[in-house]
Amino acid sequence: RVSALGPNLVVVTGDFMSLGTPDRADEVARVFEHLSPPPLGCVAVLGNHDYGERWSDPAVADHLVRRLTGAGVTVLRNEVRDVAGLRVVG
Repeated sequence: RVSALGPNLVVVTGDFMSLGTPDRADEVARVFEHLSPPPLGCVAVLGNHDYGERWSDPAVADHLVRRLTGAGVTVLRNEVRDVAGLRVVG
């Protein structure tokens, strides 16, 4: 549905999953693998639910970031990106 809208930029503001596990991270990445790459890209930040049970497992978040990056998503972790003059902070 998102690809059909033809966005120039896609921004995802976290909480890709609930009760995050590595299996869930793989499911999330598969969704993004079907997104047609927008001209200005896809940028995201993580939410607290992306850090596993009790939001305290950075390994779950790290796995999710690797999978999303492999699917063409730029995940900002305490970073700033300039996207066509727009500063995106995450």
